[in-house]
Amino acid sequence: MCQSKSILFYETHQKMKHLFSAALIVFALNFSFAQEAFVSFGRNFTTYNFTNSMGEENPNISPSSGNAYEIGVGITLENWLDGLSYVPSLALNQYNATGGNFVNNYSWNTNFMGLNNALQYKPLDEGSKFQVGVKVGVGLSMIIQGEQKINGATFDLTGNDEFKGLWTSPFGGLDVTYYFFEDIGLGLGYTYSKVIGGGADDQELDFTNGQLQFSLKFNLN
Repeated sequence: MCQSKSILFYETHQKMKHLFSAALIVFALNFSFAQEAFVSFGRNFTTYNFTNSMGEENPNISPSSGNAYEIGVGITLENWLDGLSYVPSLALNQYNATGGNFVNNYSWNTNFMGLNNALQYKPLDEGSKFQVGVKVGVGLSMIIQGEQKINGATFDLTGNDEFKGLWTSPFGGLDVTYYFFEDIGLGLGYTYSKVIGGGADDQELDFTNGQLQFSLKFNLN
């Protein structure tokens, strides 16, 4: 048991190291070209969609909430279209759920780290104090920590077939930013996504997620 936990910890550590290294490369390549940088935090409201090997859904799983963190940059693509930007970012998301019946009570608490790639369009003039942005994109992430609790007993999810591997999350969102200084603004946004896992051969798991975001933005021009 101790040996298997050590192996699992090592594998999770390696995943985190590789993902973090990839994020550093992305930011090193893109930061010098960026016109904007941002940090955001918010709240995820997640619904687990689980189908077992018999094709049956679990009606006893309830939505839950978790934290969300993101750091990224905006790179103008005005040669293509005025107001259009490419927005790469590093994200840490908690996708949680609860459930139970008359006999059992259980919960899932997970942390996923990944890279988001988005296109954002701002229709208003750059000199305006208010900016509205519409974005669409896709994220790639993997679980770095997770546990399931059943009646007080705790089980690690990082080695679970339904949670392993690379997850894909197409998303779309809207945000409004007010620049209270010329180069510093506060933003409020909402993003809707479908988080899709590779899954086990005989079972399917994905998340439907709504995220409310608060952000601090910096113009780098």
